[in-house]
Amino acid sequence: PLRHSVSTIINSTVMDKKNVTIIILLLLGCILSGILIYISIDMKTKMNSVVSLRTTSRHRLNEYKVLGERLSDSIYIFDDNNKMIQIDSIFIKNRILIYYFSTTHCNMCYETQLELINEVYGSSNSNVMVIAKSENYKNLKIIMNNHNIEYPLYMIKSSLVPMLDSLRVPYYCLIDSNRIISTYIPQTEYTNHSIQYLKATKKILDNNN
Repeated sequence: PLRHSVSTIINSTVMDKKNVTIIILLLLGCILSGILIYISIDMKTKMNSVVSLRTTSRHRLNEYKVLGERLSDSIYIFDDNNKMIQIDSIFIKNRILIYYFSTTHCNMCYETQLELINEVYGSSNSNVMVIAKSENYKNLKIIMNNHNIEYPLYMIKSSLVPMLDSLRVPYYCLIDSNRIISTYIPQTEYTNHSIQYLKATKKILDNNN
């Protein structure tokens, strides 16, 4: 009986050690997995920051390149009656802010900016004009109505500012007598920058028109 008890105790001790070893290994595995996940998330965040920075830099460069350019005399836009209008005929006198987007852009990209314009300029303002690339004016009107916006709306089938259009994202242009005096290409993740730009342009337009 004594030998049996000693054997049982030894076997139990060995099993306990094995269990402890297994538990320790499991804990180490969990910790290692957590570290790897953290590193992966951290690297992904850093990569996203780098991509975002590169995108921002490219956008600022393209904004600078088009400053001072005149909108082409050959550009035509269409009103709600599908009347074709030469674009330079509506930019004769006052400065105006154009918001351009295409229905092929991501919905969030252009709709977020519509919400921000509404927030800064209000639902109706003659200092703002929306020019959107589409084949259907009614669809554009629905988008505007969904955001309770009543700015002048025109449809375009060609490029407005080719260099900016090639980026395939929405953008703003501040126009003075058909000449671009300011541009801004927004990024959805930086809505505060868009608000700052809109407030700055509103101040300029309120003082000059």
